[in-house]
Amino acid sequence: EMAVAGVVGDLLDEAESTVRCLAQDRDKAMELFHAETQKVIKSLEHGVKPLGKALKQFVKKMSEIKLKATVAETPKILLFGGLNVMFIHPPITEFFEERGIITKVVDFCEGLGWITAEYIIRYGFQRGLMTPEEHFNISSLFLSFLNPKNYNKIALYGLKSRLQLAGFDFFMKKYRRIVQKSGLLYDTHVSFIKLAEAGHKYVSTNGFNETAITTGRFICSIDDGVFDGLINVDSFNCQPAMNAQATLRPLANKADIPFAAVDCEGPWISANQKRLLDTIAVQVKRVRKEKNKM
Repeated sequence: EMAVAGVVGDLLDEAESTVRCLAQDRDKAMELFHAETQKVIKSLEHGVKPLGKALKQFVKKMSEIKLKATVAETPKILLFGGLNVMFIHPPITEFFEERGIITKVVDFCEGLGWITAEYIIRYGFQRGLMTPEEHFNISSLFLSFLNPKNYNKIALYGLKSRLQLAGFDFFMKKYRRIVQKSGLLYDTHVSFIKLAEAGHKYVSTNGFNETAITTGRFICSIDDGVFDGLINVDSFNCQPAMNAQATLRPLANKADIPFAAVDCEGPWISANQKRLLDTIAVQVKRVRKEKNKM
């Protein structure tokens, strides 16, 4: 149920930014969006079973919203950087949306995945394993759990956590297929394990912090090519976030995509940060214009 709630919330958030940016009648569209969202939330009070029907009704209503442009031809940007982003992103999100750029805040499920993975990584490291490929190998975890020499309680936590990660992937693929028909979604699902594997090439996941996952998100986002710009949003006093910035700067210098790192003390941005974001907005629109010609 936790996985489903996180997944559905992420999908609704993704769709909402599209409506705010592209709806011909924004106020009327947002009123409809919030009304239909409440129906989806209400359906979850009766468990997961009614959710599919509620989402299909949501999709039907969202399909009625008239858009100024297609999602594919509209510039898109990703705000990423760990769980802190959810507390400090609003002024940055509003800044880009006012300029007609669809803005996605990194999935909350990514943070849930990081928390869920703790037992897996710690147990794997305890067994002498070093890489995510070894840590998240479900066969290895299961056989280790069956071995009477192991501390079964920790092994059990590791195995359950691995199954929970699989649940995140299953539900995201299942419900994304449904909501995709609304025409409001644009992102592709990347499993937490893939993020960990990509980030581990530059900074070890064994330190158990968000640095490796943030790095992995940057790399996977470039590989997918969905977004026209990437903003690493950090809380200024978060050490893993600062470490991620240091890791990302040389990678960003080699990448052919608009990128900026923004440190926030809270949900506000300075005049200098607005000038930086204005530059990124211009670059993002230019990148999307070139992609649309292809």
